[in-house]
Amino acid sequence: FLVVIFGISLIACSQPATPATETSTGSAGTEVSSGNGETLRIGYIENFASHEFYQNIIKGMKQTAEENGWSLEIADANGDISKQLSLGENMLAKDVDALIVTPVDAKGVVPLIEQAEAAGVPVITEAVPLEKQTCYVGIDDFYGGYIDGQAAGEYANENNIVPKVLVVGAPALEVCVQRVEGFKTGLQEVCPEAEIVVEVDGGGTKDTAVAVATDALTANPDINMVMGINDDSTLGGLLACEAAGMDMSQVTGFGFGVEGIAAKNELVNPDSSYKGGLGMFPEMIGR
Repeated sequence: FLVVIFGISLIACSQPATPATETSTGSAGTEVSSGNGETLRIGYIENFASHEFYQNIIKGMKQTAEENGWSLEIADANGDISKQLSLGENMLAKDVDALIVTPVDAKGVVPLIEQAEAAGVPVITEAVPLEKQTCYVGIDDFYGGYIDGQAAGEYANENNIVPKVLVVGAPALEVCVQRVEGFKTGLQEVCPEAEIVVEVDGGGTKDTAVAVATDALTANPDINMVMGINDDSTLGGLLACEAAGMDMSQVTGFGFGVEGIAAKNELVNPDSSYKGGLGMFPEMIGR
């Protein structure tokens, strides 16, 4: 299950970084000389910067900005679309050369895209493809979920498991809905007897995932597989299984993202119930 992850890692590591002609320890919002006299001013409006996935995206962005001598200003909307619009307007008023946005809401962010378009500022969206952005950087979430589901089905068949699945999702986000739908399709294509027993809203955070998964397990004690839309959702679901006193050797977890060290540690631990995850490589998305 790690073949895809390691394969992409090798490809990513084989790409040489473009060094700046001058080095600097510049940070977000600080201009760094590139040696060629050109400094691009780039604004990035985050939707949820406290999450590890986005912290790693920012890490990749900062690294590339410093290598190329670009000015990078980062602001966090913290899940508030009104705040994201206001932050975007402020960045446009500063005459940024490009605006990068991880939309809090796909429809709600459209006025900002239109305002940037009218000002001649290109807009790059991350994670959420829209109709009006200049460019989208991200993955095909349905296809990613589909590959993940196929891997889960193959594991189930090889280990004589009839999957009874708890999905820990985040239905407010369309990309997460696509991940779940892709997973279901891939899983049941490979393992037709698999059953999606219940879907819960974990909100993408571990604490919420544990709480809602605990309730789901109480009502559905025959669950033996957890699928989460990110690391925290999967790990939270598995923690709930363990807390419920389930035999963890009979529980299987499949996740999405593999953005943090916790998930990576679980995936290389042969005793862990976390058996596979679709790697998104947020550092590379940021770069």
